[in-house]
Amino acid sequence: MALLEEELRSILNSLSHLSAQGDLPVQTFATLVKNARTDVLVEHLHQRWLSDANFGNVAARILAYIQRDNPNDMKLSSRILSLSLDDYKRRYEMRRNDRKMFTNYCRSLVELMPIFFEIDKYMGNSLVRPLFDCMFILTESNPDDGDLLCVAQILIRSGQLLNELDSHVCDKIIMKCRLALCANDIALGDLTRFSLLNAVDLWNYRWNLQSMPYCLVQFYQEQYEHYNLNEYEDKRWLPHGMIQSSTTTLVPSTISSYSKISNDEFESIV
Repeated sequence: MALLEEELRSILNSLSHLSAQGDLPVQTFATLVKNARTDVLVEHLHQRWLSDANFGNVAARILAYIQRDNPNDMKLSSRILSLSLDDYKRRYEMRRNDRKMFTNYCRSLVELMPIFFEIDKYMGNSLVRPLFDCMFILTESNPDDGDLLCVAQILIRSGQLLNELDSHVCDKIIMKCRLALCANDIALGDLTRFSLLNAVDLWNYRWNLQSMPYCLVQFYQEQYEHYNLNEYEDKRWLPHGMIQSSTTTLVPSTISSYSKISNDEFESIV
């Protein structure tokens, strides 16, 4: 029996609430969610990840669970990818109308990308250019504190992924972060400034905490504790091992099992 739209909305409401608490039994909910009509499910997921900064991870886990349960059914993954690319086409309009929605969209891209790489290399590659382009928009188009915090958190958590995809483009984004740190015309909050510094240091050591001097790792561990970060919503944007946390990384921050795209492939991405 198909899941009613009201029931689906209730389930996603519960997932959104649980995600803020750190308890996210996606497998249990995905068993129910996969009984929903694909078009209805995708539309609700889409609305959620644009309005909730943390729901991109929920959507990615639901997609991964359903896809692994039925790998031959591509309707859900194809529809989610289509909506993500449609949003990319209207990225400037979205940015003008609602900056927070735009940063939520950027966060959803970095959450969904590893799942699409698991499903199909070309599906994963199709999100690379949109993510990089959106990160440049966040750093170049009159950035504010929220924009730069979003970029810093993406780099901190998934910078290794981005560096493996295209180190040259990743280097350019890091340079934008350096410029933002030195700028005197951008009002940066303490957490944003600190996060940008963390992203730059992680880039310097290629996101390998084993290569980073212990005093530097300890510095960041101690400073992050002072910010009283929410256990799930904030700490999960940190690299694994940077801070002691009861939560675990919900989506891999590296794609070492995937082949790096060539320059020709990158330029061919629409």
